[in-house]
Amino acid sequence: MLGSVAVLLFVTLWIVLLVTSDASGSVPEQLERLRGSSARYRWSFVNASLIAPALITTIVLLFDVPARTRGRFDIVGTVFLSAYLAVISLAYVSQYTLFPRTLAEDALGARRLYFGDTASVPYMLAMLGYALFGVGAMLLAPPLLGAGGIWVWAGWLLFLSGLTSVVGFVGFAAGAKRVEFLNVIGGVLIVPFAIVVLIGASKL
Repeated sequence: MLGSVAVLLFVTLWIVLLVTSDASGSVPEQLERLRGSSARYRWSFVNASLIAPALITTIVLLFDVPARTRGRFDIVGTVFLSAYLAVISLAYVSQYTLFPRTLAEDALGARRLYFGDTASVPYMLAMLGYALFGVGAMLLAPPLLGAGGIWVWAGWLLFLSGLTSVVGFVGFAAGAKRVEFLNVIGGVLIVPFAIVVLIGASKL
């Protein structure tokens, strides 16, 4: 229950911070604004870096659902989730540690580290991280489908979140922006997943 509540809280804050931030203009214009004030930007990524630990904790704790049988790929799926945590943390944490310092000294170097630039290293790392999450989620979802009740919904939401994340990464790699957008859908599906888990956990 606490894990799913944490996911919902951090995702809600992430959405609020994104909506209230100014991402208009070209990348150089955005960087210029951030030189003047980057506090909101930095805090948005502090919050974002907390989503993955809360989400992974929630998913792994589902191993203890009484009706869930042990999955054949539980260990492999957990390895993929661990890799996702490492990669996505590197991408997000860089935005409130390395990026602000580079922004003050080296404009060109800062652009390579700016998450808002889709050609930057952190953005590419994030796309890879989403794909790793997607594989792990798809491997860990099937045992929930066999658990019955509300856990079937949790399993399908987790599987669909994973599938759209993987396909979104393929779109990113192929330069197909419309397909890449599926990454966003994968992230959005985490919200109903967390809600379903919260309801299911409250009944255990």
